[in-house]
Amino acid sequence: MLMEELIDNGSLGNIRKSRRAPKSCIQCYKRKVKCNKNTPCDVCIRKGTAHVCAREPVMVGGILMNESSLPISDGSTERIPESVYEKEIECLKRKVTDLEELVTRLSRDKEGVGTNTKGSENRHTDPVKRADRDLYSVTVNMLTRGLVRGSYDDEALEFKRDEWIYEHDKIIRFTDNSAKPIKFPDNVDVVTKPFSEIWNYWLRLVQYLTKEQSYVLISFSLARLSVLAGVIDTDAFWEEHDRFWNTSGPKHLLFEYDRSTDQYIWMSLWYALLCAGIYHGDESLQQTLGLDDDMMDKFPRIFLGSSLECLYRGRFMTFPKVTSVQTIIVMHLCGHAFGGSHLMNCLLSTAINLARFHNMDTIEKSGDDLEIGKKIWWNLVSLDWSDTHGRHAIIPKGSFTTGLPNAYRNGKMTVDCHYLLFRATAAQIKRNYYFEDKVERTTLNLEMLKQADLELKLLAMRTEIDFRDKLPQNSESELVQYLIRCTISCEILEVNRMMSTFMTNEEWSLKCSPECLRYAMDIVRLYTDEEVPFRFKKMSIVPENVINASVFIMVDSLMRPLKDKQFRNCVELIQRVMGILGSYKQAMRPAIRGIFVLGRLLELMRRRQGDNAGFSFNDVGLDKHLESIRSLPLPFGNHVIPLVPEPTVEDGPDGYANAILDTLDDQDWKAFLNSVDDLVMTYDIGLARDMTS
Repeated sequence: MLMEELIDNGSLGNIRKSRRAPKSCIQCYKRKVKCNKNTPCDVCIRKGTAHVCAREPVMVGGILMNESSLPISDGSTERIPESVYEKEIECLKRKVTDLEELVTRLSRDKEGVGTNTKGSENRHTDPVKRADRDLYSVTVNMLTRGLVRGSYDDEALEFKRDEWIYEHDKIIRFTDNSAKPIKFPDNVDVVTKPFSEIWNYWLRLVQYLTKEQSYVLISFSLARLSVLAGVIDTDAFWEEHDRFWNTSGPKHLLFEYDRSTDQYIWMSLWYALLCAGIYHGDESLQQTLGLDDDMMDKFPRIFLGSSLECLYRGRFMTFPKVTSVQTIIVMHLCGHAFGGSHLMNCLLSTAINLARFHNMDTIEKSGDDLEIGKKIWWNLVSLDWSDTHGRHAIIPKGSFTTGLPNAYRNGKMTVDCHYLLFRATAAQIKRNYYFEDKVERTTLNLEMLKQADLELKLLAMRTEIDFRDKLPQNSESELVQYLIRCTISCEILEVNRMMSTFMTNEEWSLKCSPECLRYAMDIVRLYTDEEVPFRFKKMSIVPENVINASVFIMVDSLMRPLKDKQFRNCVELIQRVMGILGSYKQAMRPAIRGIFVLGRLLELMRRRQGDNAGFSFNDVGLDKHLESIRSLPLPFGNHVIPLVPEPTVEDGPDGYANAILDTLDDQDWKAFLNSVDDLVMTYDIGLARDMTS
């Protein structure tokens, strides 16, 4: 349509003037949802409104833009190609097909889990089928991840805009008034875009971190957290930090790429230290920074996301740098709390490859200039060999020659080096004797477990002597002692629990069960001790260890009858654990998962204790317990847990349910715990926290 025609028919008066032409369609702009900028767009196709999808025509500098979207003179719209309707019909057919499949599947599974008949046993024999039929996790995962097409309505997400605006106004109120506002690029809509996407909203928040706040956080991180890793040259980092703040230019991430690779990689380490500092900070640090509880929860995730963004902008896998490895190690100090184990596993694998590129696995000589490289490598080895959650070891045994770092500095043993040596030794013991590796699987036997138990106890004795005679006594020394005690107790608990596979029930109950219970109670009581500083309990390994110990205590109480007083003491102890797990200011994934698991098991304990005073776990099969678990109320509806077959003679000399290891680690119990793990890992962390509050 020409300009003369617009003037003649009077349509020009209805066209607004603007400095730029909208790229989003009118419908998406009104609903404030993301548009893929095609005509018709994906959103309109999904909603069945592709025939009216159009961009708003505007006048830009006297030129008519988006002219093809103008209405023609007879009041109708321009003819939409038939291909548009074909896409829309195809999308609707997919929706109907997916919904029919979901309804059929739910109906079939509901019929298949009613009673424990012979037919149902056959249906649940295959572990793959059993995992696939776990409606509790599969259904929630499908809904959460949006695998059912069309299950989300874009209009339901509009509330987030108001939330972002509210949070943005709030952060402006408590930050320094002298902080300069953000200058967005010209092609960014400063009215809608920063509040329509979470990442852009985070970019706005991070801009308000001042130079003074950065100094406070970095000082805290390097002073307190270096004892946990010790992989950073403090003097060199401070020089770069001063240079960064004293030069002109923006000090934070912007929408465009405006820095070199080296600058982005250094900023990734800087953001990682900020993340670790604010996450592990106490109330005095919070008051110094002037942040409220809400920002203390948001900022660690914002800094972690900024650190990851800087790594990718610096192309850390294309240009291998030592700083990238240091960044990933620092991330492991807090990343599991809200980044998730899968993210940390992927980053750890990349860090190991980067370290090998720099020959950190072949440092055989000694020298002060080589100590950082040794510490970096043995930090990676310790992380790789001590974590078996959803992964296998990346570093094979005997594949490197780097020696252990020196435990002494200027003739004195230091706490950071001692803690690293402890972690390395504990990881070597686990790797040699009881590491559950699916790739380099060795034949596990009772003698290996007994040797591991002995070496762990000797390691605990040597560590206690070192702290008593050779190491200084200060707050950081107390933190390391707490972590060592928690780690040793958890590993000995795991080793003794695994021994049940190679012992009769009577032998294990006599020799190992009291040992397991003693170390489990030690972990839990140490965690609930009010004399222990709360910041000690925020370390990433602590919630996981406490949850493992609590689960053992509760399963142990199900295996044997408890007197009323013992039962009340057990319930009170677990409730105290759950209270501490729910008291973290930052939302922690392990804590959320732990609250959910412990809450359901606690309800099962109460029901069993109330129904049968003399109840013993050995009196019934595992499927009976899953029946009880299935009957418990669920926060997301009554999705069921599949039944399991009755134990057979081939399952073991003393029966399938007579060993504590089978109780915790058999396929069916893992299915229950994994379903809870999948639920929390796939739900938004804020939603999951509301679920458990």
